[in-house]
Amino acid sequence: MPDLTRQSTTTGTGTATGAGTATETAARDAQSRLGNQEMADRLKAKKPTHTGVVHFGLNGGAEVEANHLDKLNADNGGAKSIHNQKEQDVLVRGKVRMELATEEGRTAWLATLGFGPEVSNKVGAVIANAGDGARDELGQLVEVYAQAESGSRRMDRLVLSGHNVGSAMWGDDNGRVPFETFVELKDIFPKAASQVRHLLVSACYSGGEKQMATYKAAFPGLQSIMAYTGSSPGTASGGLNHIGRWEKATEKGDGSNVDKGIAKGTRKGENVSTWNATDGYQGDQPTPWYDLDAELNAANATFERYYDQGQLVANAQTGELRDYYNLVQRALRHPELPASGRAELAARRDQTIRCLFYPLIRERFTTKHAAKLAEGYAATGGLARPDYATLERAAALAAINAFATAVAATPSTAGSAAQDLLWRGLVKLDNDLILEQWI
Repeated sequence: MPDLTRQSTTTGTGTATGAGTATETAARDAQSRLGNQEMADRLKAKKPTHTGVVHFGLNGGAEVEANHLDKLNADNGGAKSIHNQKEQDVLVRGKVRMELATEEGRTAWLATLGFGPEVSNKVGAVIANAGDGARDELGQLVEVYAQAESGSRRMDRLVLSGHNVGSAMWGDDNGRVPFETFVELKDIFPKAASQVRHLLVSACYSGGEKQMATYKAAFPGLQSIMAYTGSSPGTASGGLNHIGRWEKATEKGDGSNVDKGIAKGTRKGENVSTWNATDGYQGDQPTPWYDLDAELNAANATFERYYDQGQLVANAQTGELRDYYNLVQRALRHPELPASGRAELAARRDQTIRCLFYPLIRERFTTKHAAKLAEGYAATGGLARPDYATLERAAALAAINAFATAVAATPSTAGSAAQDLLWRGLVKLDNDLILEQWI
C-alpha cells in the first residue's frame, strides 16, 4: 500500500504535492509527463457527462456487450466500457505505463487522480489487495467512481459481467473481484455508489433474495436489480438479448418494470431474478428450509460418487451432479440457512463445481505444479509419474493413493511436498490451490 501521508493536497481534483520518497517523485514525474491539464480534462469534464450506463466486464465478451449498450443508449450518452487491458494489471495514460501490481506504479497512477492522502491510501489498499489480473479493471472502475464522486459524470446504470458461483466475479484467464470490493468502494466514494439506480449482474448464480442484500449494501440508491438464480446466457447465446431488454426497461422510470418476466420466452429467461423498490424480490421462491435441507441430505450420495469415487461427468451443464450443484446454490440463497452451516455449504459448492469442470482443473493444476510433481516422483526411486492433466478423476485418485504408498516407503521432503499438493489440489479441490478463474 502506498504511503502518501506526507503529501499535502488541494481538494477536489487538485494536484497532490510533497517531497521525500522515490515513489512520490515518480508520481510527480508521471503527472508532469501526462500534463496536469490533460488529466484534469479527462477526469473532470467541463460539464457532467450523462453516459448513464457503465459496463464492468471481466470476460472476453465484455467489449461486445459494452458496444451493444453504447448503441442502445446512443441518444443518452452511450456507455462506458471497463474491460481487460492489453497487459494484465497495467494502465497506460498518455505515454506513461503504470504497473498497478507495484507500489511505484500505483503511486504514479494515484497521483494522476488528485486524491488527498486518506483517499489515496484507501484506494491504494483496494488495488494492492486485489488478485492478479483484476487490478487494471478495478483501476478503470476507480477512475469512473472518482468522476461520479466529483460530479463530472453520472453513473445511473451499472452492468457487472463475468463468471460467478456466489462470492465473487472473474473472467477467463483474468482476475477475480469479490462482491465485498464494491462495498469497499462505496465506503470510499459514497456519492458515486449512491448514484447507481439500476444494476444488472450478468453472471451465473448471481441472484436470489439473500444476494440482493449484498448489492444494495454496495449501491444504496438502487431502485432495481436484475440477476440470475441459475446459469446466465453467454454473450453470443442470449446475453445480448437480455442486456437489451434490461437497457430498455431502465432507460426511464423507477425500474418497477424490471421484474421476473423481463426475459420471458428467451433462452435462460426462466433463471432471471429481480428486485425493485416497488414490488420487492421476484424469483425462485424458497422451499421451506426443512424440506430443502432434507432434499440436500438425500442428494449427498450423488456428490460422494463424483467427489470420493471419481464417477465420470458426462456433461458439465446437465445431469445429476449439475442438479446437485443447483440444489446447493438454492440452499445458500435460502434466507433461513443457519449461519453455522454456511461455510461448510459454500465449501461443498466449490468442490462440486470443480468436479463438474475437473478436466479444466486437472490441466491447469498439472501445468502450474509440473516441476514439484516431477521432483516428488523422482524422489520415490522409480515410480512412473502419470499425466494428471489427462487422467479422469477416478484414475487420478488411484494414482495419488499409489504415490502416497511410495512416499511412505521412501520418505523425502520432495515426495511429501508433492503428495500434499496432489492431496489438497486434485483430491480435496481446496480453494487455496484451485483458482476460481480456472473454471
